[in-house]
Amino acid sequence: MKNIRFSSMLQKAKWVILPIFFIGFLYLGLSIYRDYGTHYDEEAQMAIGEHNYNYVISGDKTLIDFDDRYYGAIFEVILHAVTLGMLRTEQIFTRHLGVFLTFYLGVVFFYFLAKKITNNWFLGLMACLLLVLHPRIFADSFYNSKDIPFLSFFIIASFSLLYYIESPSFFKATMHAITSAVLVTIRLGGGIVPVLTVGFGLFSQGLIKLRGNNIFPNFRNLQGLKPLKNFTHNRIVILFYYLILCAILVIFFSPILWYNPASEFINALQRMSNYPWGGKVLYRGEFVTATALPWHYIPTWILITTPVGYLIFTILGLITMVWGLFHPTDAISRSLQWQDVYILIWLFLPITIGLLLHSTFYDGWRHMFFVYPAMVLVMLRAL
Repeated sequence: MKNIRFSSMLQKAKWVILPIFFIGFLYLGLSIYRDYGTHYDEEAQMAIGEHNYNYVISGDKTLIDFDDRYYGAIFEVILHAVTLGMLRTEQIFTRHLGVFLTFYLGVVFFYFLAKKITNNWFLGLMACLLLVLHPRIFADSFYNSKDIPFLSFFIIASFSLLYYIESPSFFKATMHAITSAVLVTIRLGGGIVPVLTVGFGLFSQGLIKLRGNNIFPNFRNLQGLKPLKNFTHNRIVILFYYLILCAILVIFFSPILWYNPASEFINALQRMSNYPWGGKVLYRGEFVTATALPWHYIPTWILITTPVGYLIFTILGLITMVWGLFHPTDAISRSLQWQDVYILIWLFLPITIGLLLHSTFYDGWRHMFFVYPAMVLVMLRAL
């Protein structure tokens, strides 16, 4: 009886607590976004927006020889269009407002993503708090127009993937293709999401197997997957539609791909997988060439900038998730299997790829900020 009464009170409190958090967070951001100054890459990012905007509007071909032509353009073009004609100071402040509002949108979607996974609004709110209260990410959410939009749209694309995989439809595929394409055009590393969409889509149909699907024996019997008429056929058609639409939108959102999509996409992959920056970064008391960083560079930065309590819950969550994958004991753990696999891939695969490719990183782990939401979802499993 007491549990029922407490649950009822908590449900009623939801309609008070959630508005207070989201309105309060928005008010806070709008109050302090002008307190952040120009950062090191601000001018370079503004140049990316300007060159791409001029190419789109007037056909200015200087973009083709522009050194930073392969950097994600869509967000910078929007910022440039919005701030066109403003004084330089107001341009910068307006850009910072745009970055914060994009992060705010990501936090909103993160609430729905975490709530969907945990089936608990309070844990969804906890996820948002853990995301917002990370010291480095909170600061960057006011000026980092590279990594914060990528983090935000990775969350949004993951949310659309969750709904798409559970019960595919052409509408859901369209929404997921749009979010995936925006993600890829912000940074090519977002291509992980379309690849995982294909992988999970085929795996759920048994069209690809791992040891006869015995690794995750309940993967294909997930709670919440809705049957379709001509099940496999319809899913494959919708998946093919998603891939085609996503590819078309990636080209549409990337001006540099317009005149030679295949060649320029390959060039972009080669250049951005290991950007040829010859500078050095300070790491553990020594200046190290950014293209020759040790394997522990990113893990060390994550450890020394993330609150200790978060790290402890991450470890506990990883133990819980891995155990649950191989030893599902009830309907809940079985229904979480594919979601847990996705979260673990989201957390570990990008870091692993970066290490294997010896990717270039600059003074910190901002390039990998987008894996932190997955880390938060791992913490929720511990809770």
